[in-house]
Amino acid sequence: MSTTKIGIVGVALGHPYTFTSILEKKGTTQIYVWEPIKERLEPFYKQFPHAIVCESFEEILSHDVDGAIICTESCFHDTYSIPLMEKGIPIFIDKVMAINKDALTAITNTYRKNKSPVMSTSILRFSPLLKKVQEVMLSKKHSEVLGASTTIFHSIEHYFKEGNTWQDEKDKGGGTLINMGVHGVELIYSLFGKGVKRVYAEASTRYLKATQSEDMSVILLDYGEGLLCTVHLVCGTSHHGYEIDVYFNDQRQMVTIPKGNSSEPLVDYGYEATIDQFLRMVQTGEEPVDFSETIEVIMVLLACRESSITKQWIEVV
Repeated sequence: MSTTKIGIVGVALGHPYTFTSILEKKGTTQIYVWEPIKERLEPFYKQFPHAIVCESFEEILSHDVDGAIICTESCFHDTYSIPLMEKGIPIFIDKVMAINKDALTAITNTYRKNKSPVMSTSILRFSPLLKKVQEVMLSKKHSEVLGASTTIFHSIEHYFKEGNTWQDEKDKGGGTLINMGVHGVELIYSLFGKGVKRVYAEASTRYLKATQSEDMSVILLDYGEGLLCTVHLVCGTSHHGYEIDVYFNDQRQMVTIPKGNSSEPLVDYGYEATIDQFLRMVQTGEEPVDFSETIEVIMVLLACRESSITKQWIEVV
């Protein structure tokens, strides 16, 4: 079996460690890694000594990698994704794909010009634990699905430590509303798809006063025709997990990720399936999620930030 060359662009957070661990277990990939802050590379290389460390981003490009995963600080996602897209290299942009309208426009324009495969998603979208509720959704008429609520329990206290603070900064990582909000919004989109008409969001600081963004948020997504979905972000807690509750005319379906006492949390969260989808995209050129939906998810998140400031409903356009 031939070796697939995968570039890891940036190791600014924990995700590239998990992604690389899954890739190496498959035994058919060679990892090339580059990180602009050299101090971040040492622990990564210590854990993955078979990875080839590149001295520059240009060196990643020179190795003609088959695919790349971008895990830099979110504010640099457009900087490093665009050259890869222009070379036609399939890429997975770790969440959040873009944290401002300029970056979203730049990525979108490059995508439309080059048509190079791109995916960017919360891992939760591919959690196998969503299968049952997805099956119920397919069995129902549109009018019989009444709405849904997601709750994201994820402490942001780790983001107060040196080297991690960018995830809590609105201009670097989007802040909690965007950086954590993507998980809840993606869960909604994994079931309901595109079509959110307008959003309303409130963001506040309740417990972790050191945050540069917020530790509590509520998002309301209006699909029209009476279909409302909510996202609750509870990020001042040590409790960790994700929930989605879907309401039907005759029942409710609730999913908790991961399931209690899970022996395979990376499977439950969706890490394994996300990497499987990425590798499939590298091999076939087929995106696991239509990119127009990915764009809409980011538009929704940016509208949420605007709403949290203006205290008004924001149209998604």
